[in-house]
Amino acid sequence: MKRLCKLPLFREGYIFREGYSVNDGIRSEIIRLTDLIASSEGINTLDLATRRGKSKPTVERYLKLAKLLGVIEFSGAPKTGGYYLTKKMKKKLKE
Repeated sequence: MKRLCKLPLFREGYIFREGYSVNDGIRSEIIRLTDLIASSEGINTLDLATRRGKSKPTVERYLKLAKLLGVIEFSGAPKTGGYYLTKKMKKKLKE
């Protein structure tokens, strides 16, 4: 998780779209979810919500932001698919 915090898109004040920034609470949740996805690729929303102790709609909001940031992607059928790190994110983590 420490490597994730060092990436520019997870730093304080990062603006992912004009006029929008990610506050500390949201950023830390996205980092935690990204860490879970990295360790359990293919995990679904319900499993993520259970592991984080959050509601499914709350986790879905965080995942939506993470997708907008280009950190994760969804692959598979809507009911059986899961979340994976993007190739770009995997490359940045290896650096």
